[in-house]
Amino acid sequence: MRANICWIIWAGLLLTLNADDECYIETHVLPYTSYKAVVGEYLEIECKVFFCEEAPTVDWIKREQTDVPVNVSSSSHIDTQWEFIDKLEGISFLIFHKVRLADSGVYQCQSGGSNSHYINVFVNVDDGRGRTTVPQKNESSANPEPKVDSWIYMYLAAGIVPFIIIVIIISVVLMCRCQGEMLNKYAIQEIIVLL
Repeated sequence: MRANICWIIWAGLLLTLNADDECYIETHVLPYTSYKAVVGEYLEIECKVFFCEEAPTVDWIKREQTDVPVNVSSSSHIDTQWEFIDKLEGISFLIFHKVRLADSGVYQCQSGGSNSHYINVFVNVDDGRGRTTVPQKNESSANPEPKVDSWIYMYLAAGIVPFIIIVIIISVVLMCRCQGEMLNKYAIQEIIVLL
């Protein structure tokens, strides 16, 4: 009966470790991505999306004082397209058929609770002599990336690593006891080598 209890505990530990294998959608745009265009040109910006089952819905927003969903209706000059890269990976495109000066700004793609990095779009005016001029504004159209506190990652690592070590030690101890072996100095050395 003791061996059965040990195997039940061992199976419970394994199921606990596998319980966090949920499917997450991840949007991916490199930080500080920017596109430049001249009024009237064709422009497409892209957002890579990783997913687990079926292709997700990707929403595009323009970041202003409040986040504004991008208008992709049939009467709009803006459209979206989806392209599969792999079975669980694709790219969402935001397409400006004839980019306008008002399209300058900061964009972001969103899907399944995942927000991409900001994408800066700079639209210039062609002065007719082969030169482009940049419209002057009092405010910068480029919103800075929010600061990510790197300490968050350190705290996560500091919490996860000891948890994994403890689970491994408990698992090895239970396996040894279930098999009727006593822990001696050699078994402890094997555990340390495994870590």
